[in-house]
Amino acid sequence: MSRDKYEIVECLLELCETPQRKTHLMYKANLSYRQTERYLLLLKKRELIESTEDLYVITDFGELFLEGLSTLIDLWNGEVKE
Repeated sequence: MSRDKYEIVECLLELCETPQRKTHLMYKANLSYRQTERYLLLLKKRELIESTEDLYVITDFGELFLEGLSTLIDLWNGEVKE
C-alpha cells in the first residue's frame, strides 16, 4: 500500500519532533533523496519545520499543524475514536 503526500508530511513532522539530520529523515521516512529535498523545502516554506546547522526540527506552528493533520488522516482512514 502506498502512502499519500499527507501521510509523508505527517511522518516527516513526527520525525522532526526531535532534531534530525536530512539523511536520517530520508532513511526513516523511506524516501529518495529527491523526495526528501522536495518535502523538506515545502515544509520549510510553510514554516512547519526549521533547520539549524544540519538539523531539522518542527516549529510550534508545525506542532499545531501535525495535530490537525493526524486527526484528519485518522478520520479519512476510518480510525475515529468514540
